[in-house]
Amino acid sequence: PFRGMDPYIEASGLWEDFHSHLIEKIGEKLADVAPEHYLVRTGERSYVVLDREAFIEIYQVSPGQRLVTSIEVLSPSNKRPGTEGWELYQRKRQSLLLGNVNLVEIDLLRGGQRMPMLDPWPDSPYTLLVARARAQLCQVWRAHYRCPLPLFPVPLAKPDSDIPIDLQPMIDQIYERFRYLRSIDYSKPLTPPLDAAETGWLKQQLQARRSHR
Repeated sequence: PFRGMDPYIEASGLWEDFHSHLIEKIGEKLADVAPEHYLVRTGERSYVVLDREAFIEIYQVSPGQRLVTSIEVLSPSNKRPGTEGWELYQRKRQSLLLGNVNLVEIDLLRGGQRMPMLDPWPDSPYTLLVARARAQLCQVWRAHYRCPLPLFPVPLAKPDSDIPIDLQPMIDQIYERFRYLRSIDYSKPLTPPLDAAETGWLKQQLQARRSHR
């Protein structure tokens, strides 16, 4: 029932599965189109409680191998202040923003606390952030469940061109291939809850979907 991100993936206990598949798809796309002098690798952050979070890193091979871009798809643990997941990610985020590395931060979670920013985040349920190395400002795109997610760039080292990424087809393919519809009960209220206007819109979408079956 959603043209953009499906918020029920977060609310139905499917996030860990979705996260791993999305990281895989983004990594495959980057590996397919990145110039020959780059390497695309997947890394993991581990916690004491045996949680693992995957992320993607792009390395420039020559003149010496160095990290140029880090791509993060935020997990619930990254957005819970005071937890190990929050603290570890904040340290990594700060080191990337202060260093000579590009950061791409994909937040497809409505729950939790958003990352620290000097300016207010846009009024949208999801955000896509690109912070270029050594830049004073970052770029932020709004993302929603009502409309397809926007394309965004993955920067490389200068003077190489950015790689455009379209998340929406990836999300749709994951949803269909792994049959999320069979695991989601759309009759249940969302967590976090929507406001009254969005709840009314959602009911209309679900009713229209049932009538077309």
